[in-house]
Amino acid sequence: MKERNYAFDGAISEEVLRNYLSRSIVLSYLGGWRYKDETPEKTAEDCRNLILRTGAKYIARAACAWIPGPEEAEKLPLYQEELQRVHSQDPTVIFEACIFETAYRRFEQLAIPPEVFRAFGLPPEERCFRYEDMLFPDGTYVDHWEPGGSVPDITRLETQLFFYWRGCLYIDLGFEALHYGQVLLIGEQDQQYACWTKVLNMVREYAKRRARRHFVLLNAHTHGIIGTDGKLLFDFHCYPCRPVADESVQPHPPAKGNPQPARLISGWGNSIYQRSLGGETHSGWSCASLPYFVEIDNYGCQPPELLNQPVDYYPWGYDEISWFANQPKDYRREWVLYARDWLREKDPAGYLEMTGIRPFRRYAPELPERLTRGEFYYVNAEEFSDEDILTAVWSEE
Repeated sequence: MKERNYAFDGAISEEVLRNYLSRSIVLSYLGGWRYKDETPEKTAEDCRNLILRTGAKYIARAACAWIPGPEEAEKLPLYQEELQRVHSQDPTVIFEACIFETAYRRFEQLAIPPEVFRAFGLPPEERCFRYEDMLFPDGTYVDHWEPGGSVPDITRLETQLFFYWRGCLYIDLGFEALHYGQVLLIGEQDQQYACWTKVLNMVREYAKRRARRHFVLLNAHTHGIIGTDGKLLFDFHCYPCRPVADESVQPHPPAKGNPQPARLISGWGNSIYQRSLGGETHSGWSCASLPYFVEIDNYGCQPPELLNQPVDYYPWGYDEISWFANQPKDYRREWVLYARDWLREKDPAGYLEMTGIRPFRRYAPELPERLTRGEFYYVNAEEFSDEDILTAVWSEE
């Protein structure tokens, strides 16, 4: 059997990129979830062993701070040490960090390093980020997440400083991929995405000098954007998988032998299938449709009586991971294999990202107005024991 190629330096070929996407897994074990009580119970050693045992190559959302704060500084050296432990045994593994569509008042406790000012041609100041200066001046998305928690505006210089700083910070720690969340929200008023082009290309230039392999893979929740330089803004795309509840089945609790079935449909709502924009990449190759992966995402819940009406993204009332985690094991395996095969047939540009760790909510007859996630799906937890699903998918390729 031909050994897979994971080599790159300064740029990445389409072949190598696809090899990584086909071995991708969400494994958020370096901290940073939204709520203080949301911490996976599995240790770094458990996750490290899973990576090395299964041959996972792209570790998505390994670090995913929704609201980074000053306490993060103590953890960053630990992140770096963990990446180095894995790389000492498999130097080809890529770890991804997330820089989300959030601006919070507690960002005002984060100091701006002098080199960030200099990168923008500004004289260094001794100050922290200014929350108000990151927001849309017309009030768009202010307090969108909660009071004091908003969507930042990429056209504001303060936001550009923040996104550049976070990207450089993670590159210095050894991360080789960055996920930028809902870039369309952040860039809603960014004409021709000029500001996004500027900031991301600055991050790329930093990676050429400082990244492990002189390159950083950038991605976001988008079908594709062409920057003002004429190139695709991102190196690959990612999106929620958007499973659709089978409306021919009467609503019922999930149970062994009686799952809540769902399927994938091209053209459903804002799904990415057959819609991933092609063009010229920053690695120098072009494509008709940029490779992407779809993830089993987490975000919320809604009343099940709204099932598929007119288009909803809550299979059986829950976000994707809660729906998936609540299904019986045999159906979880069946569905993952189905989704993989469906992508192969319907859109070969796409890959199904496996799920290793993700917060979820257990099934309840009465859904709350707001999803609360106090538990984690972990692929190797005794309750799930789903590592054989990874083996089934990856060993057959």
